[in-house]
Amino acid sequence: MILHLPVILILGGSGFLLMFSLFLPVTAIGSILGMMTLFICLSAINQVYRYWRGVDGFCEGDIWLMGAVGCWLGPFSAMLVFLMACVLGAIWGLTRIAMGQEQMTSALPFALFISIVFICWPMINLLLIV
Repeated sequence: MILHLPVILILGGSGFLLMFSLFLPVTAIGSILGMMTLFICLSAINQVYRYWRGVDGFCEGDIWLMGAVGCWLGPFSAMLVFLMACVLGAIWGLTRIAMGQEQMTSALPFALFISIVFICWPMINLLLIV
């Protein structure tokens, strides 16, 4: 069974986040740019992958979650979160394949890796600054 969030709920949540942009490390324009940049980039990657392989590379929730991360952090930090989540997912997937528990065609829950990197982002950001 696949559950879908209504678009109005997701856009309403993004609007709610924009209300608190005064307390975020980015401006309202940076939040909008971050959300749009991540959403468009990941949708384009998914379309290319769908054309190439015939199946989706990202689930819709992954794309919306990265859009929310872009809204919170802005475009540049969100791109770093995306890249670190990709590296973390690749390490996890290759480890599972090496242990014989997964196949190359197995799907991974990418939202898990996005969430882990996003939660750890304040510590990672401090390490990147120093």
